[in-house]
Amino acid sequence: MKLGIDITYMHHANILKFSGIGLFTCQVVNELTKMNKYDIFVYTRPEVSEAAKQYLDECHIITLDYSAKIAYLKEVLLQNRALIEHVRQDNIDLLLSTKFNTYGGIPDDIPYIAVLHDLDFLCHNSIRNRLRDKWMKAKVEKIDCIITISNFVKEELYRWAPHAKGKTKVIYNPVVINSGEKDDCKNAYILNVNTFKKEKNQITLLKAYNKIASEIIEDLILVGTGDCLEECKNYVKDKKLNQRVFFYQDLSQKELNNLMENARIFVNTSRFEGFGRTPIEAAMHGIPVLTSKETSLGEVTQDLLEYYDPADNVDELAKKIKLILNGTIDYNQERVDRISAIYNKDYAAPKIAKAYDELITQVYGARKK
Repeated sequence: MKLGIDITYMHHANILKFSGIGLFTCQVVNELTKMNKYDIFVYTRPEVSEAAKQYLDECHIITLDYSAKIAYLKEVLLQNRALIEHVRQDNIDLLLSTKFNTYGGIPDDIPYIAVLHDLDFLCHNSIRNRLRDKWMKAKVEKIDCIITISNFVKEELYRWAPHAKGKTKVIYNPVVINSGEKDDCKNAYILNVNTFKKEKNQITLLKAYNKIASEIIEDLILVGTGDCLEECKNYVKDKKLNQRVFFYQDLSQKELNNLMENARIFVNTSRFEGFGRTPIEAAMHGIPVLTSKETSLGEVTQDLLEYYDPADNVDELAKKIKLILNGTIDYNQERVDRISAIYNKDYAAPKIAKAYDELITQVYGARKK
């Protein structure tokens, strides 16, 4: 079968290299390649083409481009006209978009599956998002199947677009880690890894850390980039925490693995996650994890970790961090190993790819009847 993979929504190479959606795309597509039943064509844009060749090296990488003076128009033409033209030229049997995105085209004559990671745009009321709302609801009508990455996202989808019922499938994201290098000489630290957005809520972690910094020896490391990074840096500067709080961006997977492997505790303060990859990754690295339970987080972490609630509760977060660090909350090796084993089994890439394979076969077969 000729399988098309649409990643034209990725605007730069770092999305494929470093982001959660990039990791998800690479892990699923590379596992489907290993099955030796698909001839895979990956459709991308010039800015991402070289990274795609590196990270999806067993696939045909098709680079699309479209000239237009207006950026918005270029996106529409690239992700609709150019994509559909090439998909038809390549005789693709089924098209899978690894993100249910606003501009992506849906060819009427080819089965189409898209992965919906979240509906975070519903949290932001703007003219652009109201237009996006109407456009995406229209796409729901035409799509063959929508994969949601958690039951939380599925229920959110049904509330937003009731006509999606009957054409959805929940498939969790794969989570695959490579062990980092243990370094007992490293300074002790608390770790957070996430995009710097309002809903990721790192400011609450910084406020909690400010309350207890003088009582603990652990530094705080935050990894990521985004719109709220400067706000967080300014808070650290104002509170004179520059010698205790450190920010890192664009780390390689090896560097990130090493950070996770050596952290005393991983803390996730997010208010909104469609899946919530990083707490699972951290637990698989064998370190204690403290996370909020907002949106999908309780579901995908299977209530196995330590939690605080609500996500904005600075005092509760500070208290829980101290209890884990001083051993009052028992996060022993047996517990760590048990959690890691469960996540390694449930989120194994071959298992998730098999679910994708079965769905692709089902959707393709239904369209051909």
